[in-house]
Amino acid sequence: RELLEKKFNINGVQSYWDKNLELDLYYRDENLCFVGEVKFKNKKICKNILNLLKSKAKSLNLALNYYIIISKNGFSKEFDKICEQNLLLLDLNDFKILLEE
Repeated sequence: RELLEKKFNINGVQSYWDKNLELDLYYRDENLCFVGEVKFKNKKICKNILNLLKSKAKSLNLALNYYIIISKNGFSKEFDKICEQNLLLLDLNDFKILLEE
């Protein structure tokens, strides 16, 4: 959350849940809206996680700026073929900026 708040210069990134779904990351204001998943598995994340995230967002009728996926161990080669400007993929290397301060 701290990394995203720094990246977008915002406060208030949180998780979201109701009886039908859960989002690890959720932020919405008048200028920016994103949802995200955080996965700390010892394997690379596959595209299925993105499809599930899109399905969750659609059920909330959100006008999203970004889908965000954070992975401990990187992403499968399927993501190399995805050219979506509203997709933000982060791994542990992206968090180094927080340690440099």
